[in-house]
Amino acid sequence: MILRTIFLLFLLVNVSVLAQTGEITYKITHPEEMDDIDDRVKQVNFETTLMSFSLIFNQKGSFFKTNKNVPQDKYLATMAAILTKSKHAYFQNRLDNDTYYNINIANKEYVVKDSTKNKNWQLYSESKEIEGFTCYKAIKIDFNERNQTSHERVAWYSPEIPMPYGPAGYGGLPGLILEIEVRNGFVYYISEIILNKQKDLELPKLKEGPEISPKEMVILMRKARKVTED
Repeated sequence: MILRTIFLLFLLVNVSVLAQTGEITYKITHPEEMDDIDDRVKQVNFETTLMSFSLIFNQKGSFFKTNKNVPQDKYLATMAAILTKSKHAYFQNRLDNDTYYNINIANKEYVVKDSTKNKNWQLYSESKEIEGFTCYKAIKIDFNERNQTSHERVAWYSPEIPMPYGPAGYGGLPGLILEIEVRNGFVYYISEIILNKQKDLELPKLKEGPEISPKEMVILMRKARKVTED
């Protein structure tokens, strides 16, 4: 029994050491019941099956992006990216626990600082195993500034990989997010995980531009479309 405990502690310590850097590949599932609703919806859902995503991280932050693929239909692929919240590349700053992404409005590049994606999680004791890692459940409610709606996000994170990152800009939990439902049955899940492949792993950078909040982004987008503010 003592030897087993020592062995498990040894494994946990080594996973923590390995998790200084990492490269994670995510895929996404879609709600299968929606396939019977409409052919267009079915085609959009199919586009999500062609997509894969990469999250690379180090001690300072993480960078999430959609990998290149060949879509069947570019317009429907864009719709799929919107539904899966993967239209942007996301940088997560571990120091301030915020998420950043680029957006172009009226031919001007901005950096959106989102202070909500990594905060206000409710943690639960419910657990399950994913890819050999023990994961715990967390839930948060997101508020969309553009359409004034709220959505529940359900995540499963593993303290065995003590890095506060995840897909689509989500994070801030006491462990890496291995699975997260971002919208009504659209779920990111891990298809490959490589820990500590490169000791001094450098993250890609976002384009430079003025920093704005999500609320300021909505105002600028409305102005660009010549829509009167509410």
